[in-house]
Amino acid sequence: MSGQDVRHLPLTLKEDSKAFYRRPVMPPQTQSEPNKHNHQAHGDNLNKNASALSKFWNNRRNERKRQNLPTIEGGIPFVLPLDPSTDVGFLY
Repeated sequence: MSGQDVRHLPLTLKEDSKAFYRRPVMPPQTQSEPNKHNHQAHGDNLNKNASALSKFWNNRRNERKRQNLPTIEGGIPFVLPLDPSTDVGFLY
């Protein structure tokens, strides 16, 4: 395609302003309130699970090295379930 003119579809400008995306209204998760009231046990449980996840991935990484498999780049993948009403600004 080099050397040829690329034709674009003409688009009509409808509005010229900043995009606004509404956040969907979601009910709080049922587990959130018990976690807030029992934050010590909840924190201990999170710490235990994070340690187990780290140990699992360290073992997996070592096993891959023993088998001469390629290194997986990008860190440890995990899913962190959050209450939809939580301000996730602390994650950035």
